[in-house]
Amino acid sequence: MQNPTVESMIAKLDADRAANQAKFGELDPNALVYANGPWTVTNIISHLTIWEEEFLKGLQAHQAGQSYLTEMPDLEGDDAGLNAFNGRTVGERKHLSYEEALDQWTTVRQQIKDTLASFTPEQIAAPMVAPWGGEAASPVAQTGGCIWHEGHHLKETLAAVGNDSAQVG
Repeated sequence: MQNPTVESMIAKLDADRAANQAKFGELDPNALVYANGPWTVTNIISHLTIWEEEFLKGLQAHQAGQSYLTEMPDLEGDDAGLNAFNGRTVGERKHLSYEEALDQWTTVRQQIKDTLASFTPEQIAAPMVAPWGGEAASPVAQTGGCIWHEGHHLKETLAAVGNDSAQVG
């Protein structure tokens, strides 16, 4: 029997993704979201995928009794390393079509859910640090970061492409 807390988080991940994917799906995949990349809607999907892949690595490390932190360049400035990481990793996926980016996004979300579902009660109870750092919390609580991140970029995307009237969950 699956842990009720994990079941609830997986249901939240599914509901959130279904709603957000529908909203992203209404947009032109080539619409410009961030001019300083430049990043399109497709690039935003790739960015979300990259960070979910990083989170999956963290979950897998936690399951093995280890920890994982994303390697970012040590640069001057508040978010310089993060921005460099994001720019480089999204740049590596610029060749992807919207459908390919969407497929990767879907695949990694399923892998996260499968990994959470395979955790023992002890692994669920043990705190972990997310790959992006911060305070230690349960893997289920850390998974909420995926929901926040997706909602954050969806809201910015909708505003950038002139569709900011849509409600974001």
